[in-house]
Amino acid sequence: MLPFPPVLPDPALRFATRIARDHHVRVDTCDYSVHPKAIGRRVEVRVDPARVTARLGSEVVADHERSWAKHRTLTDPRHVEARAVMALNEVLSSVRVDEEDVEERDLSVYDRALGVA
Repeated sequence: MLPFPPVLPDPALRFATRIARDHHVRVDTCDYSVHPKAIGRRVEVRVDPARVTARLGSEVVADHERSWAKHRTLTDPRHVEARAVMALNEVLSSVRVDEEDVEERDLSVYDRALGVA
């Protein structure tokens, strides 16, 4: 039998996927959250026996301890918070406020209507 090579091969599974609106990636039967800024973009997922990581370019957008249980959803609270902030910003940007659209009425109109003036 031969000795092991000086550098062992990487046992990690790697794949690329596009992140859906729920900002989770599925590995086996478990779903792992990804930062919502990756929604609609392709990320590189690396799965090894201990960790699940996802990268958007060179930035890590998900890093979870791997779960060997079946049908679990693992969500990072920071990802939930970031999604809430993004949703709030979406709502606020869709609401248009124009201060010039507010009518300023002359109050003497009320005096004339009541017969006071």
